[in-house]
Amino acid sequence: MPYAPRIEFDWLGNHNYVDWVQMRDVAISSVDAMGSDSSRTGLWVQLHILCFTGDSADGAQASNIRRHLNETNSELQSFLRTSPQPYMEALDPDCQIPRIKAFEDQQTLIDVKSLYKTFHTGDDDHFRERDLPKLVRMRPDLAIAKGRELIENVLTRSGLALRQGLIALRDASLLITPEVAASLVRFRRDRFPDLSIDMEDSERKFQSWLFLMLAFPHLCGDDQLLALMDPAVDTSFPIQMMPSFKPPTPGHLERVLDEALSKKSREQCLVAGFLAQINIQPPRSMAKFIEHLLAGDDRLFGILLLIKHGDLDRISTFSRSAWSAKNEIHDAIAFFGSLALIEAVRKQLIAADDIATRITVESWGYLAQSGADGARTVIRLVGEFIQRASESDVARPVIDIELQARPGYWPRRLHDVSRRKSKDNEDIISSGDLADELINHRRRSDEDRNEFLCIMDGLVQKDVELAIRPLLPQDMDAIANASPKTMDAWATSLLDISRERKPLTYTLAIFVAIQIAGDDDEKAMALLDSYRTTEPIASVVIGWPEYSPIAKLVWGAGAGGAWRELRRQRLRLAKNDHELFLEAVAAEAEGASAVLLELVDELLSDMHPSHQARGLMLLGFMDTAGSSKSRIDAWSESHGLPGQAHRAALRAWQRNKWAHHWFTKMVSADTDEEAWCHQVLFLECVDARIEHWGHGFAGGASKHHRLTGGLENTIKNRISQQKERRMSNLFGSPAPRDEFLRRRGELA
Repeated sequence: MPYAPRIEFDWLGNHNYVDWVQMRDVAISSVDAMGSDSSRTGLWVQLHILCFTGDSADGAQASNIRRHLNETNSELQSFLRTSPQPYMEALDPDCQIPRIKAFEDQQTLIDVKSLYKTFHTGDDDHFRERDLPKLVRMRPDLAIAKGRELIENVLTRSGLALRQGLIALRDASLLITPEVAASLVRFRRDRFPDLSIDMEDSERKFQSWLFLMLAFPHLCGDDQLLALMDPAVDTSFPIQMMPSFKPPTPGHLERVLDEALSKKSREQCLVAGFLAQINIQPPRSMAKFIEHLLAGDDRLFGILLLIKHGDLDRISTFSRSAWSAKNEIHDAIAFFGSLALIEAVRKQLIAADDIATRITVESWGYLAQSGADGARTVIRLVGEFIQRASESDVARPVIDIELQARPGYWPRRLHDVSRRKSKDNEDIISSGDLADELINHRRRSDEDRNEFLCIMDGLVQKDVELAIRPLLPQDMDAIANASPKTMDAWATSLLDISRERKPLTYTLAIFVAIQIAGDDDEKAMALLDSYRTTEPIASVVIGWPEYSPIAKLVWGAGAGGAWRELRRQRLRLAKNDHELFLEAVAAEAEGASAVLLELVDELLSDMHPSHQARGLMLLGFMDTAGSSKSRIDAWSESHGLPGQAHRAALRAWQRNKWAHHWFTKMVSADTDEEAWCHQVLFLECVDARIEHWGHGFAGGASKHHRLTGGLENTIKNRISQQKERRMSNLFGSPAPRDEFLRRRGELA
């Protein structure tokens, strides 16, 4: 979007990396020449010239002029005298929130019937979400009462209003009582068929999933099993609900297994999927149940149970059967069947080489971690992949594919797929009709998904699937431990691949460079230089912060001069707050906090205001346990561009600290109501840095189940919102366009 000329004027001066000193001299001379002009127009001109330099001292002078202009503005002063209550930071644990009767009365009168009824956030929804943190600090009892009033109202709705209300309740699941949970189960059983008329099958599954997702954390294991099968839900539900499953009582489980053998296929699968997610002592009938599933059409669930609860004899029998992933049409069966074969290797029931051609490519990492035998087999398989990749031609994808570098039940580890260039057809304006909205969303998703599958088919035909199903860092660690010389050999081969074929081996090359950095910095840097401008078939992001493998390499490498210079360039070339955030998070994740602080101090000591601002923002994105706060405080009296960055950095640092505080209070709360109040505050300030300090939830098992019901998805949504905001900002204000940030000698 276009910005006002004054904003672009400030960008031009603030980010002048060519002749900033000379430019500032000219600007100050202009202000000095206008010193006798005390008119409001003259003062405004002087103020903007002083802001143009970005310098802290000039900013202080501009602040004095602005204060004078404000004090002599009668309209502004009149507004300030009649302005509402002063701002209170509800997220700050140290801030005392006084009771304000007018605010309490306003919240009491909120009509929950108007909340969360359409696809889009309405005004009432927005005001509630804005005011809720303050309300839980000021009147937690009222906040809880209104939350439960919303829950009761949602259960009286139908159609789109019911659907959207259920989605909104995911953040209020701690306020659901066992009685309400039972009502949700009954509601789904008794009324859901009527609500699903004229809906797509996927929408019926989704609404069914919402009911059970809200109810499950508050049900015991026996009731969870009953709820799953009355009526039977879609068989993908158990995997999605994994964090909320609880073990049933032994007697109930024995009865369910005996009955399941005479039930329909879907109900058998639900029981198997449920049992595959929990830790139990397998009952006597488990072995018979596994054999029954493996012999029928529901092999996936039999395989899941085999991995989780199968004995050595049955795992051995499966591994020595004729089963092969190549013969499976269903991706999930191929993947989990591969894991069952790898489990046999782990238990030394079969040699890794004997299953190498029978498993899927995405399971190679699991095989590498199964032991030395598995690692040696993967070394051979990857070597063969490098050879094929060096001889294969690939077309550039028309979509961006992003993979999350973390193992999981989703076999492709697919994180995001989006079209690079928008199609000519315009998005259909929302009509508010549920069916139209679903069709439009599904159409766009299906187009991108089909493009992805076409790419996959091409890679499978050329047997170079590893390009899009890469080994993860922990897999590479296992390989390096089993054969220390392998990484050096792979590095040599990867350097010899032609430029047009490098997209296939990009991710592997960077992960190899990570392994050899420190031992052979020269070759690691050569790999990086060779692949730096390559556009991979699929990009990989690491952890919730989603930093790149190159960031992991650069910050995890040694202290050599070349690496230090590369780190310095990355910090100085970051074009928005999100890029700075990723550098700070990657540095801390790779144990390079001290190195980052050295570079930050270097930036802060630079005379250029933009470099000082970069240093301050990096401090704001660092963990609260270090010395970053004292460095931020040292700039509390700064103005200009550093002053702007100081305010944004302090805010980012504080919000991470507050998130840590409310997280600790949430997981240690004595009641669900108290935990919900802390959760509201926690979710307002959490960002991707939680991955480094929020490992697991404290407390007992029942509290753990209730807290994790839908909290992870909400955190991810919050992280996504923060990412979008930071990508559009630099130092807490709108980010300049690229042409304003260019430097001499900038890296390609």
